[in-house]
Amino acid sequence: MLAVICAAGMVSIPRDLRTRAPDGLTMDWLGVVTIAPGLILLVYGITDSSQAPQGWASPQIIAAVVTSACFLAVAVYVEGWVATNPLVPSDLFSPTYMKRLVVGLFFTYGAFGIFLFYSSFYLELVLEKSPLQTAVWYIPMIISGLVLGVVGRMTLHLLPGRTLLLLSGTGFVVACLLFSLMPAGPNYWAWIMPAMIASSIGIDITFTVSNVFITTNLPGRRQGLAEALINSTLFLGISVFLGLANVAVANTSDLPLRKNYQVAFWLAVGVSGVAMLVFAFIDLGQAKSELTVEERERMEQGAHQGA
Repeated sequence: MLAVICAAGMVSIPRDLRTRAPDGLTMDWLGVVTIAPGLILLVYGITDSSQAPQGWASPQIIAAVVTSACFLAVAVYVEGWVATNPLVPSDLFSPTYMKRLVVGLFFTYGAFGIFLFYSSFYLELVLEKSPLQTAVWYIPMIISGLVLGVVGRMTLHLLPGRTLLLLSGTGFVVACLLFSLMPAGPNYWAWIMPAMIASSIGIDITFTVSNVFITTNLPGRRQGLAEALINSTLFLGISVFLGLANVAVANTSDLPLRKNYQVAFWLAVGVSGVAMLVFAFIDLGQAKSELTVEERERMEQGAHQGA
């Protein structure tokens, strides 16, 4: 699969090796070599702590976490005071509520990652369903996503952004709570299908609202970086909280398998609850197509010139 993707890229991506970058634009290599190792070591330290002989006290875990903290501390200094064109510029967070939105998304995507990972294990290992039946049981999530994509385009502008974010957070809480409380022989229509629909409500609304916010509150030159930040937040949230869920499951391995996996879902309930708490303090207005930053600036300039 990777070979096919690479070959397709070689054929379809324009060859711009001779194209010069705009004057003054340079790559932030210091940011790359400090941020990436710092995050990788942090995720490794959290994830592998459950398998290490002495847990968090194992030498390799201590070394990974301490080294990660050093890399990230240097990264903060580099991005704030050294880099000419930082990977994470400070003005990326200048729009009101941008910081809170990123924090909320970090917890939201973390809960989604736990739900996706452990729900598949729960269906196959606890409920003893075949891989094919497990895949079929996820179909409501796909259908709900398609419906939300079509209906949301026509209705999302009718509700305030805070309400939409709280609705998405509620979706994650409900999805994870259903698996946390699921009995030994659950009815698919009463437990599993509602959880799949609720999880789709959570992830689809969150993704849509965050993208509308970015496109209307950041200048065009920063929107690519902002999208990259949101995308990185998605994978970082999943990686960190999956590692924490692995720690929780490993430390309760004496429980029956059903109860053991439900520990991870209870963690996801708490994580999604924190996301809802953060979203409650974000007021994005209505999720509608508004003027971009550049369009507002041109309108203001035209008004001044006309005056």
